[in-house]
Order: sequence, then C-alpha cells, then structure tokens
Amino acid sequence: MLKKLENCLFVAFIFSLFVFLSPVFAAETGKMGIYPAFWDKTNLVTKSWFVYQLDKGGTREDQATVVNNINDELTVKIYPVDAKTTADGAFSPLLEEEPKNEVGAWITLPVSELTFKPHEEKEIKFKINIPDNAPVGEHAGAIIIEDSKLEQKNEAGVGLNIKQRVGVRVYVTIPGEKQVKLKWRNFSFTKIDGQYTFLYKLENQGNIILNPQGEIVIRQLWGDKTKTFEKQSLGSVFPGKTISPQIRWEDVPRFAILRAFAKITFEDQELSRSALVIILPWWLVIPVLAGILLLGFWKLKHLVHHHQKFKELMKIPEEETEDHHHKTVITIVISITIILAGLGIFAFYKVITTWQLRQKIVNTTSQVKVTLTPTPLPQKNIPLIILNASGVRFTAANTKEFLESKGYKVKEIGNWEEERETTLVSFNKEDFASASAAIVYDLKEMYTLPEAKLDPKQMEKIIIFIGKDKK
Repeated sequence: MLKKLENCLFVAFIFSLFVFLSPVFAAETGKMGIYPAFWDKTNLVTKSWFVYQLDKGGTREDQATVVNNINDELTVKIYPVDAKTTADGAFSPLLEEEPKNEVGAWITLPVSELTFKPHEEKEIKFKINIPDNAPVGEHAGAIIIEDSKLEQKNEAGVGLNIKQRVGVRVYVTIPGEKQVKLKWRNFSFTKIDGQYTFLYKLENQGNIILNPQGEIVIRQLWGDKTKTFEKQSLGSVFPGKTISPQIRWEDVPRFAILRAFAKITFEDQELSRSALVIILPWWLVIPVLAGILLLGFWKLKHLVHHHQKFKELMKIPEEETEDHHHKTVITIVISITIILAGLGIFAFYKVITTWQLRQKIVNTTSQVKVTLTPTPLPQKNIPLIILNASGVRFTAANTKEFLESKGYKVKEIGNWEEERETTLVSFNKEDFASASAAIVYDLKEMYTLPEAKLDPKQMEKIIIFIGKDKK
C-alpha cells in the first residue's frame, strides 16, 4: 500500500512540475516549425511539448504538425534525438549523429525526409515504445526537423555555412519511487571572458529533472552586506548529469576582498556554500609583488648582516662568512629572476592568445549549426520582459521560445496596448547596451527592423516590444 502511494505521489509531482513551468508555444522559425497536433487545454505546455507518463513496456502513438512558413518549396529531414542540458543548464537536443539511448531511441517515425509546397503543413504520425528495462524517472528528447540546404552568410569577415533546425521537446515520465538528490560539487569566484563570475557545479544524482534556483549574498569580511543576487534560475539538471551554471557580477568594485554566501533551493530542499571573493587587477598585482620581493630582499640582507656579526663574535673564519653571504645573495637573485621571468611569460602568453583570438575572428571560415543549443554570451542572464505590440496572437510566446533557445532568460511575457510597426529593445541603463545589441542581432533572424534604445525612466532592465516587422 505504501509503495502504491509513493508511485501515485511521484506521478502527481511530475505532472504538477509541467503545469507550473512557464508556458512556451510552437517551436518555429521564420522558415519552418513543428509542434504537437493535439494538446491538453488544461496543461498549456502540451501546446508546444509532448508530455507523457508511460509504464515500462508501454506504447503510445501521437502526431506532430510540421509547417513550411516560406513562399518556396522546402525539403527537411526529420529525426528523433536524445536531449541534454548545456553547461549552463539550458535544454539542448543532441545532433543526429550522436548516440540515442533513451527518448531518441524509443521514438519511431514513418519517414526521414519531407518535401513541402509553399506554406504547406503536414501531420506526421509517430510511435513511442518504452523498453521493459527503462529506468524509473524523467527522460527528455526531441523530434527535430532540419533544413536540407546550407545557408551561406558572411558576418564580420567570417564565412558561415548555416544549417537550420528546430525541434519539439518530448518528455517521458516512467512512474516509480521518486529520488531527489542534488550534489553541489563546487562553488567558486573567477574571471570568465573578462568578466567576474560565480561558477557552480551541480550533479543530479536522483531520477527526476531538477530546476534549482540560486541566491548569493556578498558580505565584507567583518559581516556588512554589500551585494545581493536574488533567486535566479540555474537551469535544468537532468538525472545523472552535471551542469556548471554561472551568475555574472557586472558592477564589481575595483578592489575588494569579500565573502560570498550562496544558497540553492530545489524541491523544498536547500543547500549552502561560501567562497572567498578577491578582486585584484593585474596592474596592482605586479607592483604589490615587486614590493614584497624588495621587502624580502631587504629583510634577508638585514639577517645576513646580523648573522655575519654573530660569526665574528663566535670567531668563525672570515672565508666561511663571505662564502655564506655570496651564496645567500646568489639564491635571492635567482629567485627574483625566476619570479620576474614567470610574470613576463604570463604577460607574453596573454598578449599572444589575445592576438590569436582576433586573427581567428577575422580569418576563420566556420561551419555552424543553428540548433536549440544556446551560445554563451555575456549578460545573457539578464531577465527579459517581452511584450506583444504586433496585434498577432502568440507572437510574444514564439519570441520567448526563440530567445530561450539562444540561451536568454525570459522573466515574463504579455501584451502591449499600443501597436508598433517595428521591434524595439528598450534598456534603462548604459550597462545593458551591449546585451541589448546582442539581442537585436539575434532578433534579426525573426524580424526585419529590430533596434535598441535607452530609456532611463524604464523600471525594468530590458523590455522587448515586438512589432509588426516579422519576416
């Protein structure tokens, strides 16, 4: 009886998890889209995701709608894949050629390629078979459609061969005893891509997908609070997987030695850790080290001088005293030379690697796959608000899905009373200008005339007003 109760509670928990997730809609780009043909009106996420609860050995048939959004014929590949979370906890379907061990292996599709007339849509039936030995818990995958043609672009001197693909998520829950166990392996403060960052390392040792939230309080060594990061999403951790999410600190002081107290919460559980925060620029490190070396040299010379007086008092031969003095001086000179050489090598390495990176950006021709995998960029963790000012239903939701696939974090979506012709990214501080520019760059895939504008009176950091300029 107790076992049955545990199973019922586990299933109830899984479905409540999906009900309270932020709603997203059809997985779609300006070229093509795929989404469930049927959905449960009591569970909004089933409008864009397939969500199943199936027993071991169970079978389910369902149907996906695939659409061609352009005025030309379109040929796409269609295939199932397993999914993972990226290092920062974002959902990411695997590539077609990667091994399929779970959902990607359980789904059977009737075709591997589809050809569409302009603006045509097709219903594709598929079957999902759960093996008898499938592990209890949550499993994730996706059904992907991929444009069979490469799109060639040139951005900032870089030749790109872009292959577009988009997928609909598939979540499968196999009922059983729920295991919630998150291992917090590391918490540190470091510099990544020139920006100070708090770095986590979290491992899910349970059997359900966890969505931890992180909070950080930074205090002076004597206890006064200086900075607080309120609860922020750290992404999703799949069972048996490890992620390394980041929280970036933008307004760091020039110099500080502090203590960071971090807390993560998940499934009514809580874990805490702390880390030392040292902010010391290199232009200050070098003179400090030089001062320490000079002080050490003076102190050693002082000790040698007194040591020589001691030898005279004890009537030790002068030759031994001079020989010891020479050895001490030689040791000090060699030590200083090694330290200065190390600093010089480090500085040379930094200059060379920076130069090589610039050369790579200018000269490299890359092949890129546009997938649901986000590209980590600075300030992508700024919570965005998306308001639909186009008058077209679901535009804000579709934009949210698109930006989240790029790695952005969307706080809220809604409608704007006044319609706009063009899309606007509005930010309230100059600190968010670079992030807004990056958003504009990505939005150009969906909209023709997006632009960014500073509005100091705005209460929220970044608000995106979606206009009528959809491609």
